Amino acid sequence: MDNLPQVASLIEKQSKQTDTVAVVSAFSGITNKLLTVATSIVEKPIKDKGKFFALLEDILQDNFTKIEMAIHSTQNSPALTDTKAQVLFMIKKLAEEILELQSLFANEKIKNKQFSVLVHDRIVGIGEFISSLLLARVLKLRCYVSAQHVDLSDLISRDSRKREDYLTSKEFLYGDLVHDIRKKLRHVLIDKQVPVLGGYIGHIPGGILQTIDRGYTDSTAALISVAVRSLGDHSKDVRLQIWKEVPGLMSADPRLVEPNYDSKTHTKAADFRVVKLRSRVSFAEAAELSVLGGMKAINPNGIHVLDGHGITFEVRNTFEPEHPGTVISHEDIVEENGIRFISGKKDQIIYRVRSNKMVNQSGVAGNIFRLCSELKIDVDAITTSATTVAFSVDGKASHREKLEEGLKKIGNVKVYPKMALVCCIGNNFSQSVGLLSRLSGILSQAAINIEFDCGDADNNITFIIEEKDCDQAIKALHEALFSGNVQNSGG
Repeated sequence: MDNLPQVASLIEKQSKQTDTVAVVSAFSGITNKLLTVATSIVEKPIKDKGKFFALLEDILQDNFTKIEMAIHSTQNSPALTDTKAQVLFMIKKLAEEILELQSLFANEKIKNKQFSVLVHDRIVGIGEFISSLLLARVLKLRCYVSAQHVDLSDLISRDSRKREDYLTSKEFLYGDLVHDIRKKLRHVLIDKQVPVLGGYIGHIPGGILQTIDRGYTDSTAALISVAVRSLGDHSKDVRLQIWKEVPGLMSADPRLVEPNYDSKTHTKAADFRVVKLRSRVSFAEAAELSVLGGMKAINPNGIHVLDGHGITFEVRNTFEPEHPGTVISHEDIVEENGIRFISGKKDQIIYRVRSNKMVNQSGVAGNIFRLCSELKIDVDAITTSATTVAFSVDGKASHREKLEEGLKKIGNVKVYPKMALVCCIGNNFSQSVGLLSRLSGILSQAAINIEFDCGDADNNITFIIEEKDCDQAIKALHEALFSGNVQNSGG
């Protein structure tokens, strides 16, 4: 969210047509700088608030420069002075909290990792606080929109008496969060103001970056959509728009398949010649894409929040605001059968467990995945036979040593690192006779070995291959399926 005037203009136009809530991420590059600050404090605790301000000096100055440019203000203007005062007050409170945490953890035998999670969580939230506060000011002073900054950073508070349970739990109390958000927004919307919020909502169990990842603002926007929908006047017409710097969801990552791709020149829909822009996408397709790198419409946690609430969401392009982008809904895309997306996910580890006991003994596969669940390890792909279960997990998953140790009690275990998923996603695959065979043939012609394949009958066929072949596999499949060389459906 770097171009404040442009973003403000989009919100101004939208707010004239309907009630609007704006949820923003941090400015580009700010999160990385904040993470560096957090790591520095974890490694070398600060002694006083002055040291904390010194660590943040460059970040604060960069953000104050943005507000000066955005509202054509001078350094001594009341608006800028007041905005600076709010930011500095927040930083002061945060410094006091960091000092408190240092004291608390210094006096108890608690693992440094837990302290690190709390510090990183709290500091990373600075980015959204500043960007949302500045956007609210720009809306007021430049666009004359009645905007109200709403801070969600205390939505999940830190309770020192329960921090160990809190830090080891990944369960989201979505109902409670939606209820609390609704309370914060109700009067702002009743007063016909535009609430402007950041994506940070407090101390997420396990750490906001570890539990949700850096797309957590999308998840917060989904929570807010559900909260707004539950308010009386908005029960049926809530629509979530996610504004990105791409025309919408595409058939593959353009960095891999679009000739001469350059993010600076490929900004509008007409700039793309090979990759296919999808104007309508089903919720099932979006859910599959949400867990894959480079093709996310929305964070997987956001999908989980929206599921069952009937909220349509759109992926729109900040470079081309009038273009409809991609509309994602719960309706099936019945007019477009076959494969519509090719995507991949690298850094996978395969575990292959073989035991003859599986033939006559029930529950072996259940024991394997129960072990994964107990260790809080997500499984991405699964295939089974009479004597073997093979599955993949993210290479960054924690407790992998414990997982392998537990699997060895069940059967013979082989581990294959540096693997990748390549996924073909779409609709009604069961109507495409011989589709799996054709896809395997494409990869074979590209000299790519398939470790195993899996998926469901209608929406997803996934191949597990070596990581080094992932990009080439996506290119080969996309060229064959969308350049007319191979039929995409059974017709």
